[in-house]
Amino acid sequence: MMYNFLNISERILKFLFVLVLSVPEISAQVPAAILKDIKPGTIGGLSNTNFVAELHGFQYFVADEAVYNNRLWRTDGTAQGTTVISTDISDVKELVSAGSQIFFEGRLNNIPGLFATDSTGKNPALVKSFESMDIFNLHTMPDNKVLFTAEPFSNGSSQLWITDGTDTGSINLGNYNLTEDRIAFSEYLDKTILFDESGFQPPSVITDGTLEGTKLLKDFLVDVANFNEIYGCAGAGDLFFVDGIVNQNGSLSSKTFAVSSSSKKEINTSGAILKAYKQGDFYFLITTNNVYRYNNANNSIVTLKEEYYRYGATLLDNGVLYFIANQNQVWRTDGTASGTQKISIAGIGDSYYDPKLWLFGDTLFYSSKQSGYRIRMVDLSLKTDSLFSTIYPPTALVVYAKLWKFGSKFVFPRSTTDYGFELWVSPPPPVSGIFELSSMPAPLVLSPNPSNGVYWLSDEFQGNEAFIQVFNPNGQLVMSKSTNGNTNIDLSHLISGSYQVIVQDQNGRLYRGSVIKQ
Repeated sequence: MMYNFLNISERILKFLFVLVLSVPEISAQVPAAILKDIKPGTIGGLSNTNFVAELHGFQYFVADEAVYNNRLWRTDGTAQGTTVISTDISDVKELVSAGSQIFFEGRLNNIPGLFATDSTGKNPALVKSFESMDIFNLHTMPDNKVLFTAEPFSNGSSQLWITDGTDTGSINLGNYNLTEDRIAFSEYLDKTILFDESGFQPPSVITDGTLEGTKLLKDFLVDVANFNEIYGCAGAGDLFFVDGIVNQNGSLSSKTFAVSSSSKKEINTSGAILKAYKQGDFYFLITTNNVYRYNNANNSIVTLKEEYYRYGATLLDNGVLYFIANQNQVWRTDGTASGTQKISIAGIGDSYYDPKLWLFGDTLFYSSKQSGYRIRMVDLSLKTDSLFSTIYPPTALVVYAKLWKFGSKFVFPRSTTDYGFELWVSPPPPVSGIFELSSMPAPLVLSPNPSNGVYWLSDEFQGNEAFIQVFNPNGQLVMSKSTNGNTNIDLSHLISGSYQVIVQDQNGRLYRGSVIKQ
């Protein structure tokens, strides 16, 4: 009986990803190959993978090579499509996509400025020169204009700017002394909030993108309360949450408000407000301590999870909020107590790690510092957690984990001894619903075991077709073949060690076993 081995191979590969999650003795690390050796050698070509942006299906990043350092690159998930965008603009960083362009800070002839690509994502040109100034805090407005901060290299207050991508359309909105890297952005109605989280309580700003519509947050909130200090704030569409010290007739007290265009309501929370998301008829509200569900209709608030980890990423998808809490684990909530659950088994690391979350279909990925720098994956349907890939040695001091999806492939930065810090590509992660519990493998008997390399399958495979795949201890496929009715497996060409063997017979039945090659 003949059947499609390519189909079977794909199903076995998909199954293997699910299988390794629940079998401790098999490495769950997904086999990966280098995508692009940008800078040959052991140092590597990626400059800073924290500076990334997406446009037209390409991912943009900063990389070095032998000639051009800190240049703008992009990738479409192929080696041929991973190319440098500009060779004359150096010291590239702070990328954002806006409309059909990529905006970034860089230097042309050693003069810093703001640059933007054309509508194809190529051919970057100078938008505005900022000689003797550093540019940071780039943020895309809802109308695709870009906010950014420019700060003198020497003394002087930082300036808040907005640009439409032209020199004449670049406007100084005022000097507000915003700090670098600690600005939290959120949207409220037609305005953007820039809240400084540096801890030194410098002024925070709200703007509609015009000079007249840009003001200090304290001044904007004067009708809500007389804030002596603002500890935290976040916009969520039509609602604005703020907490701090309020001066009422000379008496100072800590208060938190939910503010709309027509009302203000005092609410009771613990910790400074960090983030807010609107979800249907309620809001997810996150503080430095807890995750809440807030109902604006009756001004009620419910604690969904305590011990929120403030340095972790959050992600809202299809009504479910993913976040980091207790002991730096990944949690999810749908806004109900029963729907608030821990879904990871590994810690994500500390505040210096820049922990991240990514969601593709039914698979959630998260960065982890357990036994080195890694990306792990959680199958949300099967409720399994496994290693996706190691991305940095345990001795590394810093890493910025990233993960990009191109079709069925995943591209991510990874550091190795042979290549340094480069781009790698992997096969797809587990596919939920392909195999039910009834498809879990039966034991596979191979003999003799151990052996010098030749093994025999049990008698039920005699005369029947089956497809075999052999994996090394690192989870890499080292051999695949059809039995064509024969029952021997020859591994004599492989080095000594332990191997996992997956067999699928002509009826789709799966078998798993291990062998030792002497």
